[in-house]
Amino acid sequence: MTQETPQRRLVDRESLNRRASDRDAMPLFFQRRLQILKITMQCLCIMIIVLQGFDAFSTFMALNTGHLFEKNVLLVTTAYLLNAPIASVVLGAKLLVAVLFGWLMFNTKPTLNAVAALFFVAVFYVIVVHNNFYWVSVVQAVRQ
Repeated sequence: MTQETPQRRLVDRESLNRRASDRDAMPLFFQRRLQILKITMQCLCIMIIVLQGFDAFSTFMALNTGHLFEKNVLLVTTAYLLNAPIASVVLGAKLLVAVLFGWLMFNTKPTLNAVAALFFVAVFYVIVVHNNFYWVSVVQAVRQ
């Protein structure tokens, strides 16, 4: 057990006063940061939902060429097990992902980690959509 000295009590009071003044100044900063993170998260979720639409559209275009096929093993396996056309399974998967990101947009606490994860998911889907449109254009160029 330590004995409190007057000097130690003085330091504790000063640190408490400093912390109290910091707390008064911080909420505005943290509120602004939270607003920025929430807006960024919502924009990324909307971007991912739009990219899902482009991915579905480009996948349908690729499937309609007759020369390209779905490479997502999970979707192909699901279509096989359900004995359903791959286009229906792709559309269902895209709708499910869009709903999940819509739910995420409104029900997740905005953090920097969540924004970073959503950013990388958006980058991934930009690459997927670009790749789909690229191969559709290659097939169409070869056909002509």
